[in-house]
Amino acid sequence: MTLSTLPLEVLHTICECLDSHLDVASFRLVCRAFGDIGLKFLMPMLIVAPTAESIARLRAISLHPVLRHHVSGVTFLINVFYPDANYDDWRRRVPRPYKRNLGGLYGYWRRCWRIYEKLISGQKNAFRALGPSQDVEDACRRLTSLDHLEIAESFCEEDYLQHNQTYKTLVKWLHQYNVLDGQPFYPFSAASSYTGPPGVKPLKAFLRAMTSLKVRNLRVKVLDVGFFDGYETRSKSYLKESLCHLRALELQLCINDKSSEWCESIAVANRILSTNRLINFLCSAPHLEKIRVAFKWYDWEDGYSHVKIANVLPRRHTWPHLRSLQIDSIEIVASHFLDFVSSHKNTLKLMSLRDCLLADDPDQGLEAPRSRWPDVFVPLVVSDPLDMLSLKGSFKISQENDDIDMLSLLQDFEITVGQALAIAICSREFDSFLQGEVAGHGGNLTVEAVKKGLIEDMTGELQKPKGYGRSKVHVKKYSSYLKSFTMLRGNDPSWGAWWRRPGDCTILPDTHGTSSLRNPDMDNEE
Repeated sequence: MTLSTLPLEVLHTICECLDSHLDVASFRLVCRAFGDIGLKFLMPMLIVAPTAESIARLRAISLHPVLRHHVSGVTFLINVFYPDANYDDWRRRVPRPYKRNLGGLYGYWRRCWRIYEKLISGQKNAFRALGPSQDVEDACRRLTSLDHLEIAESFCEEDYLQHNQTYKTLVKWLHQYNVLDGQPFYPFSAASSYTGPPGVKPLKAFLRAMTSLKVRNLRVKVLDVGFFDGYETRSKSYLKESLCHLRALELQLCINDKSSEWCESIAVANRILSTNRLINFLCSAPHLEKIRVAFKWYDWEDGYSHVKIANVLPRRHTWPHLRSLQIDSIEIVASHFLDFVSSHKNTLKLMSLRDCLLADDPDQGLEAPRSRWPDVFVPLVVSDPLDMLSLKGSFKISQENDDIDMLSLLQDFEITVGQALAIAICSREFDSFLQGEVAGHGGNLTVEAVKKGLIEDMTGELQKPKGYGRSKVHVKKYSSYLKSFTMLRGNDPSWGAWWRRPGDCTILPDTHGTSSLRNPDMDNEE
């Protein structure tokens, strides 16, 4: 058997395992048979920037007799800057933390202003490259397999973009302008002709094409909350029209810090979201199978702010095919959240929560018991379990400043707190393991009781730290079951290796009593 006579299924499998388009290109150089097979894998995702060369490349690919049938996704890159009229207007709009940190460094302010002027000029030149929008729209429509559209910021290392002088200069200035802990040192605006993350107005051609092609997957990485405020625009209409065909939608919303005080900006954003425009927007996509809504609102003093769940998810059954839900920076009310989960329990199998705050139910009186995380997690045990639950970041309680770090590592058998909860809440293998263990011990102990006990211990009463890194989690019951199960599984990466990162706090398990949460770096210093 020669290379050219290998079965097509084998060659397809090889191509699917290749890491990059350069690997695919090298594969195609082996022989004609490899060249023909590898062609459909050469360019599944196309990256487009607002430059003349990039638009011309899009048009050329759309006219290629073979490639145009194999492009399944387009990522549109864009950087957007508010075109302030003068230095004073620009400085007033700079986010508050930079004003406080830079103080009276006049020379540095002036240098940033000069870079900013160049950014605005380069941005205008880049947007002109979009040219007649009909050309872009027609090019997209010729991509017969287009199924995925992503709108992202222009931090791209693609070779063909690095040779474009306008784009290269724009990115160079941008990297000079991004200072102070990597946070963006420029304000956003949804009202400008050129801005409003992700710059929705220059994207009308892509959105029109998306509607006609019935694109099924949309990811918008940075969208201003102001998009859901006020007047209706043509761009909004195009975007809403495309929702009826979507199967997957991902939105990352950011807040425009226009005011001098962060709390004022948070109040404005909450007012916008309380109008239910975001919920109505999501509900306009009735066929969604995957939803992700993330909020990037960072308060430099208080950390992440949280969006009320009532402004994001409805309580009623809305998406009959929903399989996956991911939400970040949400203020969860247990009753609302569980109503949503219960109404979708026949289809919902994958869930990811990150940096969430647990709040008391506003409909209950002051005498009602305070909310605890077991109020959320325990019902997930007694209902139909999820196939996968991902818990990342910090999970807080509104009335206390307690913080459960889901990135903590159980040192002696390498499992995170988030992983442990995922096992206790939704692992069918853990259920089977417990059934055997409980049956062997006899008595009235049940699988549900063990799982509830583990959840209560890990999330019920977190002691407030007396100093940095000295929080404590009490694991009083059933930790031996969890430890035994994990040791039997071995070092299996399927239990969410994505939670691990260096320098996190660690939990030291003790099957006889408590487990202390500590920072390993502090131990090294002692």
